[in-house]
Amino acid sequence: MQAVIIGIIPSYDRKEDRYLIDKEYIEAIERAGGLPVLIPYLESDEALRSVMNQIHGLLLSGGGDLDPIHYGQEPQNVKKLVPERDHVELFMTREAFERRIPILGICRGIQTLNVALGGTLIQDLTDLQHYQDAEGYVLTHTIRIAKDSLLAELLGTTETRVNSFHHQAVEEVAPSLKATAWAADGTIEAVESKDPSRFVLGVQFHIELLFEKHPQFFRIFEAFVAQARQVSLLEPSKGGHRHG
Repeated sequence: MQAVIIGIIPSYDRKEDRYLIDKEYIEAIERAGGLPVLIPYLESDEALRSVMNQIHGLLLSGGGDLDPIHYGQEPQNVKKLVPERDHVELFMTREAFERRIPILGICRGIQTLNVALGGTLIQDLTDLQHYQDAEGYVLTHTIRIAKDSLLAELLGTTETRVNSFHHQAVEEVAPSLKATAWAADGTIEAVESKDPSRFVLGVQFHIELLFEKHPQFFRIFEAFVAQARQVSLLEPSKGGHRHG
């Protein structure tokens, strides 16, 4: 059977000079039937395109903040900037979107997705508590979900509770995306493609920390890998671009 390769861009610890990835991302993708592969911070765009030719889905993981220069703003309490990560993620996200490769963004990942496609961010939230003092699997605040959305279809509900570990959020939604979930204070909690034929989904909450104790969130990983499997069956010519 053709392997369904899911590229994951890890975080980076500058102090210890090493890549980092929480094991839950790996476990969720593997359990859903995908083959998780970590993508390093390659300097060459051509090398990144070569990587893109090999993967069938792109997972944008959580981590520190994006440099606000990428959405035309000056910094306001941003944390843990890693320019190399910004470059790789923004480049890979735009390539994946152009090639119609499924994209799943989690926490920082929803922000990366939005900025890559032309949106902006709120740099520091001040209202509802969005960084919980509880274990990752604990559900701490409610979100409402648009009834006609991919997220509502996958979770089987238009209202649920989620975890929360962020101080930034989507502000102006990118032109090709739409907001599909909101916290009580109006903070955008999910975005997805305006084109219903595409799997492009970003969630502000950490579903990789939820799926063990709250299985409904595992459906997101299952659907993501299932869409990536469809890409894997296309098997383009070597070095070619995937379009569908």
